[in-house]
Order: sequence, then structure tokens, then C-alpha cells
Amino acid sequence: MTQNRIPAWLQTDLFIVIVALAMIGVGVWIAP
Repeated sequence: MTQNRIPAWLQTDLFIVIVALAMIGVGVWIAP
């Protein structure tokens, strides 16, 4: 049995935050 210390909702939130930061980073990099 594998233990998952991170709740699913937290994994989802973390994934969304990472994707959002990546998109913002790309937007800032392209904008200038």
C-alpha cells in the first residue's frame, strides 16, 4: 500500500498554480 500524504485537491490546486505561473512567465517573456 502506498501512502499519499498530499490530498487530491491540493495536488490539483498546485498543478493549476504551476500552470498559471508558467503562462504568466511566458506572457511576460513574449510581451516586451
